[in-house]
Amino acid sequence: MLSGSQTPLSFRKQHDYLQGEIVALSAVLSPLRKLAVELIAQIFELCLPIRALRDSAFRANEAPLLVAQINRDWRQVALSTPRLWTRMSICLPLGRLPSPVWTTAIAQASFASLLWLSRAGNQNLHVAVQYVRSDENNESDQSSRLWLPAATELVTRLLRRHGSHIEALSFFLPVPCVSPLLRANCPLMRKLTITDNGQWRPGGYQAHLQVVPNGIHLPGQLRQLILDTPAFDLQWARYPWNQLTLLYLRHQHPISLVDACNVLRMCHRLYTFMLAIGSPVGMVEQLVVHSLRELWLYGSPDGSGAFLDVISTPRLKKLVIGDSYNHGSLLDFLQNLSGTLLSLRFHRIFNMPEDDLFDILQLAPSLVELDTVSTAHNLILEMLTPENNFVPLCPRLESLSIRLHLANEQLIELLEARCGTAFRAQGVAQLKKAHFTFMDSDQRNETWEWDNDAWMQKVEQWRHEGVNLHVEDFDWDNSEGWDGTFGVVFGG
Repeated sequence: MLSGSQTPLSFRKQHDYLQGEIVALSAVLSPLRKLAVELIAQIFELCLPIRALRDSAFRANEAPLLVAQINRDWRQVALSTPRLWTRMSICLPLGRLPSPVWTTAIAQASFASLLWLSRAGNQNLHVAVQYVRSDENNESDQSSRLWLPAATELVTRLLRRHGSHIEALSFFLPVPCVSPLLRANCPLMRKLTITDNGQWRPGGYQAHLQVVPNGIHLPGQLRQLILDTPAFDLQWARYPWNQLTLLYLRHQHPISLVDACNVLRMCHRLYTFMLAIGSPVGMVEQLVVHSLRELWLYGSPDGSGAFLDVISTPRLKKLVIGDSYNHGSLLDFLQNLSGTLLSLRFHRIFNMPEDDLFDILQLAPSLVELDTVSTAHNLILEMLTPENNFVPLCPRLESLSIRLHLANEQLIELLEARCGTAFRAQGVAQLKKAHFTFMDSDQRNETWEWDNDAWMQKVEQWRHEGVNLHVEDFDWDNSEGWDGTFGVVFGG
């Protein structure tokens, strides 16, 4: 029986109090509290999002900010773990804001980014600074004088405070904002990216060349340089060319053949080179580049053809031809290639005749990877399909990306022959990765004939044979859910 002083309500209060004590003690006894601080810090590092530096903006729902909001102890661990704060993308969303608040927004971004990077201690830093324009509103272009000084001041403060620890630095800004680099001390920098679309000011870029730095004094540690600016004079540049291993020059803005060859003469350690050739005018002597392993060549047929005519790359492993090509120059280049070319890609070349591709592949028998967006018909499929006593094109091919007019039995024969090991004795490698893009139905002049059940049976058969097969974006019955492509991945 309950005494006069004991009521059900008092028992309920006592129960709730004891229940709270149990919860509190359970939290104290939680296994998480027994973990070493170093282990928790490593777990936090594994929680960091994996994305390109340009997209590494801080978000409250991602680490490290997310884990720092759980409780006081975890916040202390996060704030005292410098490796969590070494990557930062400073975004200036000018196109989304009214012009009166641009300067304030840039100042706030400057304060927040400096506070973030200060937590990294003496760790090497990876930093990107970019501004976001609005294609629907040109106010940021018309009023650039309002924000260019503030953005330049942001870069100045960033380099003054943290320049000595920056290892990778990317600018997606008007080049005048990058001028503080001329006075910066960045002894650890190994990668520098400067991208400017040249649309930041009305009246044209050429009218403001006097504010564009011709060159930047950087230490010999710089290994990777990416420049995409519409006004850049290579003849006056003062970069450590001889130390570079990767160089991207003006993918969207071509350079002259003479400038391209002059750069190669200065870059004795260059491993990867991307460029777009504009004018082929000028007398250029034959050039041998022993260090080059990857070449990404864009430009007009005359420009890219002239470049291939004058260079020799005995150790080239990967060749990418973009936008257009000169058939004769490309064949001569491949014919004279003394090394073993492993990878060949045609980027944004949609109208290459199948006969041209056939001629090219005949001169590249060592290819392991082939990527083309031109439409192939049965000729290429047949020549890639091994048969008894017939050595196909590119017998060592392990990765294939190609555009097809439509699916047919020849494709099945190619996959059956390449996916297995029946032709290994003939020196034919097993296909490990394939990506096929089929033409849209309104662009086909043949009847679409494809047995989905038979296809899936083939897929299961290859899987039973030990091939790890993955099919994606593959929905024949739902045209709205299918974008015209599917990928097939073999191997581990």
